Amino acid sequence: EAWAFVKFAGPIFFTNLGKFAPYTFATLAVSQAGGALPLAGHQVILGVYFMFVMFSEPMGMTAQAFLPDAIAAQKRRDPAAGASGSPVVRLLRRIFAIAGSISVFVAGAACLGPGLRPGLFTSDPLVVAEMVKLVPLLF
Repeated sequence: EAWAFVKFAGPIFFTNLGKFAPYTFATLAVSQAGGALPLAGHQVILGVYFMFVMFSEPMGMTAQAFLPDAIAAQKRRDPAAGASGSPVVRLLRRIFAIAGSISVFVAGAACLGPGLRPGLFTSDPLVVAEMVKLVPLLF
């Protein structure tokens, strides 16, 4: 039973590790290289990023929920599955189109908030100046 759990939980663990490790390393690099002020701007922008990134997570969950069953059903019907007109390929195209649209919209919204109204996120003018430098990286 332990092996079955590891087979299930292992990919989730490494996916989450791959998601959070870059942010941790970026924060560590900013703190060592720039000092307190760039770190404060980085932390505020990172909070804005995490606030908006949750809007794209349901698309990933949708793909993970529907694609394995769609691929398995396609392989049962047609062992040579994968043609460009297959239902799986059409589903993939729809998911990528929707995810791309959502990503552009969310990235634009994430940039507009701190770019136009940085005072909503912090009242310190020095941190606001650091935030404004980082806003283009959100897109």
